[in-house]
Amino acid sequence: MGWQAAITQALTIPDFDYAGARMRMGIGLRNWHRPVSRAGTPRIGAVLCLLYPDAAGRDLHVVLTKRPDTLKDHSGQVSFPGGRVDAGEGFDTAALRELEEELGVPRADVELLGAMAPIYIYPSDFLVHPFVGYTAARPNYIPNHDEVARILEPTLAHLADPAHQKREARPINNGTFTAPYFAVEGFQVWGATAVLLSEWLGRWAER
Repeated sequence: MGWQAAITQALTIPDFDYAGARMRMGIGLRNWHRPVSRAGTPRIGAVLCLLYPDAAGRDLHVVLTKRPDTLKDHSGQVSFPGGRVDAGEGFDTAALRELEEELGVPRADVELLGAMAPIYIYPSDFLVHPFVGYTAARPNYIPNHDEVARILEPTLAHLADPAHQKREARPINNGTFTAPYFAVEGFQVWGATAVLLSEWLGRWAER
């Protein structure tokens, strides 16, 4: 089975327990549901989980970016390429556009293979639509340094290794909460990005 077929198979597993897969790296149900009591409407975003084969053809890399510390939303965090959906723009089109704007990867080079369920990000009030894409080789990046401080490219095997799945106490209000994260190249991948990676790893393992 080729990589595209395997990715598509993982995205189309009947009755896949995506909530259970997300909870392995999640912090409560708020990770993907907007509270009905919250006023107004959320901002709408889209991200792309871009995958490409390793040099040996035995595993897949996933493309992540570390955001500059100067950005307003989620500064310094590691995330998928993505951002706000423009008025009248399709979610998938927005994900590909953001990839091109952030990393210089032409949208024509990416084969879009499907989507995962939307996820809600409480602090920034974003409802994000995640898509999964594929390139046959490592992309030729031309990063926009206003939006990307560093590119991270862990393999799925690295992320699935329990040695790289950790937890850390973080302050909140007058106490702390325990945040799970993936350890990647000296950085912590947590929050919505970790939740979506956890879902993808679950799908990949179950395909």
